[in-house]
Amino acid sequence: MTGYMEVKQTEMRKYALSWLDLTDPIIELGCSDGNFAVLLKDHGFKSYVGIDILTNKIEKAKTVCPDMNFVCCNILNNLHMIKRIQTFVSFQCLEHIKEDLTIIQSLPVGCKVIISVPNRPYKGHVRWFELDGWTERFVPYIDFTETITIQHPRKVNNRSFLFRGVRNGHTN
Repeated sequence: MTGYMEVKQTEMRKYALSWLDLTDPIIELGCSDGNFAVLLKDHGFKSYVGIDILTNKIEKAKTVCPDMNFVCCNILNNLHMIKRIQTFVSFQCLEHIKEDLTIIQSLPVGCKVIISVPNRPYKGHVRWFELDGWTERFVPYIDFTETITIQHPRKVNNRSFLFRGVRNGHTN
């Protein structure tokens, strides 16, 4: 079942947290400064790996949340890291990666997926999504169960889409 509602951008990670099972190992792609890791730790999550390509972001994350695991790498060169995971999370990251579908297709069948993507161009974005454009890109690989539009509180046209689902068996 797919639902729809609007929440503020600042609530996105908190809402995504409600979709997670405390016992599931989680990999977050694009963990940045470790904000989601802190939220997970505060709620009792223990099995977490945060991945980011930027060294300065990983160093900050390790400082902010030293009890969690963080790895600085290009995921496209390390797809083995996601081939056996149970939960894949990525907030505002896949729009920066040309080969985003390579990553999605590398997830194991049955993996829980929580992703957010924006609706606007920005430096570093190789794509962005208007309205349901993201469904066309990801629906072949993910069976969606819930979708939320995140509305920026002050900018009417500034939205992101947060969705969850399960990696299906489709490969191309």
